[in-house]
Amino acid sequence: MVVIAIVLLVVVVINRDPQKSNGDRVTTGPQVQATVPSSPPSVPATDSPPSVVPMPTATVPVTPSAVISQAELTSVVIPEIGYEASADTMTTDANGDIDPPKLQPVYRITDRGSAPGTDADNTVYLACHSWSKGDAPCNILSSRAAPGQHILATTSQGTLLDYVIQATRTYSKDGEFRNSVEVRAIVPGRLVWVTCLLGPNGETTNDNFVVIAQLVTG
Repeated sequence: MVVIAIVLLVVVVINRDPQKSNGDRVTTGPQVQATVPSSPPSVPATDSPPSVVPMPTATVPVTPSAVISQAELTSVVIPEIGYEASADTMTTDANGDIDPPKLQPVYRITDRGSAPGTDADNTVYLACHSWSKGDAPCNILSSRAAPGQHILATTSQGTLLDYVIQATRTYSKDGEFRNSVEVRAIVPGRLVWVTCLLGPNGETTNDNFVVIAQLVTG
């Protein structure tokens, strides 16, 4: 396995049994450098969230205008690229690093941001492993995810939330991810999803790949 941002929410390769450590961790270098930063006051008041791309015409059912209360994720799908995975929860470790327990699921980071819902008052942070030594659901994220695609998030309440990808980013693991105002920003309805960036031949790199999406609200 290799060691991870983010989400929001990440890569020194440590060879382990994939059944135990399950992937390339989302961070490299000093462990504190790839953490998902905590909520304010870490974001200066003068920093504004990045501009958003216009929402495309939805090709899938969108979130109804009624309030959908926050709840934990049960699955996440990106239909345009064939990504589908069950969802689970995790916390950052004692150093604040992100190391998803298993290879297959996508994890919501529960000690950062908030749970998804139309009433969420903070950013939702997700993380998953990309694995340089074999197949993993998240391996396709860095090579195929793109603005305009939909992230369909099903929650434990049986509701479907529709996020549209606004941007993808590559952040180096030398602290760029940790210190990014874009990643740290508190934005209701935003989703930040982080994994390790794999190279063109599936090799480990020294970068994190981050997806930034916004909730469609009807």
